[in-house]
This record gives sequence, structure tokens and C-alpha cells, in this order.
Amino acid sequence: RLELVPTSPDRIEADLAAGVVDLVPGVRYTHHWIGRLRLSAPYMEATLGMLVRDRDREQYLDLEGLRASARRLRVAVPGQSDLYEDHVREFLAGVDYELVELESWAAIASATERFDMLVGLAEVGMAWSLLHPEYTVVVPRDHIVRRPLAFALDPRDESLARVVDEWVVLQ
Repeated sequence: RLELVPTSPDRIEADLAAGVVDLVPGVRYTHHWIGRLRLSAPYMEATLGMLVRDRDREQYLDLEGLRASARRLRVAVPGQSDLYEDHVREFLAGVDYELVELESWAAIASATERFDMLVGLAEVGMAWSLLHPEYTVVVPRDHIVRRPLAFALDPRDESLARVVDEWVVLQ
């Protein structure tokens, strides 16, 4: 029987180990998870993007312009920065920035700390921009970064991992 159980990126590892959840969808392949989780075969590729204030979107259309500006950007990430840092570093290569951790995507509405952009999956950002129309998603036309998404599983549950991998391939 399927039961949907809420979790968050900073709880995935503990929730899987404790048996609170068996499977977590939408987990990005990152250095953070190596040796900590069992990730299934990838089931789709997602695009990194920037959630920015709608009025500022023109200045984020390409990274070349951001690199040329002398301004240090405050870059928010939804959750622990070590879950995103390798992606942000690659995505914003050559741009001067500092990371700001938000509790979650939902925290953008109540963020008291000023940030210039939130870097995350563009597909997730698009959903949030529907709820918060003052924001829009920009994928710089000169630097598209895509990342595979997988199901996360407890590394000890090899039989479930095998079934999930085969199911992903079949689908």
C-alpha cells in the first residue's frame, strides 16, 4: 500500500535509515549523497535555474553579464548549502557570490534576508513562481546545466533497489 510521508532534503538519509520512508523521488545526483544513499537509475534530467524577482529577470538572462558585473550576489539555496554547493559552483562559475541557506522553497515568501536569486531546479521554481508571481525562473541562455534525478533508497535495501532500477528502465 502506498503511503505518502513528508520528508526534506536534510532528513532523507535519517528517514531512510530509520524506515520512516522506503523511497524518495526527485533526488539529484550530487557529491553529497555518494556513499550515503543508494540512488536508482536516473529517471529524468532536470535543469538548474534561478528564481529571481520578476522585475530583475533581464539582468539574469546570461551568465556572461553576471560575470562582468562587479557586484557580489547573494545566492539562496533551499536547504543545507552542502546539498547544492557543487551545483551552484558549476552553475555560477566565475560569478562572485555568497550562499544563503533558506529552510525550504516555501521560505522564499517569508525570507527576511535579502537574496538576489535562489538556485535550484528550474522545474520546481516554475511551480513556486505560480504561487509567488513576483518571482520568475531564468535559465541563462549561455549556460544550461542539467542534472539527473533518481529515487533515493536505503543502501541496505538491495532488493527494493533492484526492483526500482528495473521499473525505471521499463518506464
